[in-house]
Amino acid sequence: MALTFDAGADPGYTKEILDICAKHKAPATFFLTGDWLEQNVEDAREMVLKGHALGNHCQTHLHLTPLEDEEVRSELQQMEESCLRLVGHSTKPYFRAPFGERDERILRLAAQEGYWHIYWTLDSLDWEMGHSTDWVKERVLNRLQDGAILLFHVSSPYTFQILDDLLDQMELKGYRIVPLADFLPLPTTS
Repeated sequence: MALTFDAGADPGYTKEILDICAKHKAPATFFLTGDWLEQNVEDAREMVLKGHALGNHCQTHLHLTPLEDEEVRSELQQMEESCLRLVGHSTKPYFRAPFGERDERILRLAAQEGYWHIYWTLDSLDWEMGHSTDWVKERVLNRLQDGAILLFHVSSPYTFQILDDLLDQMELKGYRIVPLADFLPLPTTS
């Protein structure tokens, strides 16, 4: 299964999450907004240095479906340009629409920009306040399956508190965390 984190708000627990991923040798894909990246350049560089993939989560965290085509393209392009300039690394081919909101037009525009949209199969709901850490952990553990794409957020205190134990328990159940590229075929151009 693949471990993915969205980073669009504050840095939250990025450093701690990176340490936990390193401890478990668990590669992850971090979907960054350009706004987040510009405030957390060293964290983004550390992600790349530790072998994680970066994905495009747009420059800002806007709802894309009401935007004009050029505005959507601009959101993707600005983030990519920021990442290349600040980190020296591309976000291609991975893109995740803010709020997961996409339609055929958004997917087509993203593909034209060189991206493949990555949704999730298991949302930890770590972004919803009012749960306990045990509730979030049990939600994930009770829904695990081969090929899952797990969604977490770097700003969530729940994720930071449960990630080490969660990865331990996943390993005990025989699951392996692999990069997205290991089980998602990249789109071909022909």
